[in-house]
Amino acid sequence: MKINTKINISGNAVIESQLYDNVFSLPGTLNINNNLPYYPAYTAPMGVFYISAKPVVDRTVISTLINDGVHAPTYLNDHRFSVDESSFQVNINPAVEAVATVSNIRKEIILLSLPPSGLGRYEGTKELVGDKTVYSATAFEYYAPRIRTYDPGVAVRISMDVIPKDGSPKCTIVKTFSATQVSQ
Repeated sequence: MKINTKINISGNAVIESQLYDNVFSLPGTLNINNNLPYYPAYTAPMGVFYISAKPVVDRTVISTLINDGVHAPTYLNDHRFSVDESSFQVNINPAVEAVATVSNIRKEIILLSLPPSGLGRYEGTKELVGDKTVYSATAFEYYAPRIRTYDPGVAVRISMDVIPKDGSPKCTIVKTFSATQVSQ
C-alpha cells in the first residue's frame, strides 16, 4: 500500500515532561514497537473497509416535449442514475476478516437535492441525515419550459453486515462517499 499525504500542523505544543518528544502517530504505521513515547497500542490498519477510488454514478437524461405551446412549451426531463460498478472496488480490512464475516454488501445512490420546482416524481425515499435532506433514489423527472439537465449532486452509500466469528450479534456498517457524476 502506498500513502501520499501532506500534514500541516500549526499552533503551539507544550511538553509536560522532558523525557519524551511530542509524537503524532497513526494506528497501522510500521515499526512502532521500538519507538517512544506515545504510540497506539493497536498496530493494524483502522476501519472495516475502504474503497479503491472515487465512485462514478452514470446519469442518463431523456427530455420529451409534452406541450408544444406557442409561448410556453413544456418538456418532461427524465433523469436516471446507476452506479458504475467498475469504477471502484470495496476492500475489506484483513484484520476484520480474521475475526468476522462480512456479507450483504449494498451500494445505493444518494441524491443530494431535487429540482426546486416542477418535480413530477422520483423513485426512492426521502431521508434526513443530520440536518440535511437527501434522497436515496435511482430516478426523478421534472417539468420545465426547456430541455434541462439539473445537477442534484450524487454520492454512493455502501453498507454491509459484519458478523463476528465469536457469536456476538451482527452489526451493520454504513458509509457514504462523494461520487463523480457522468452523463451518458
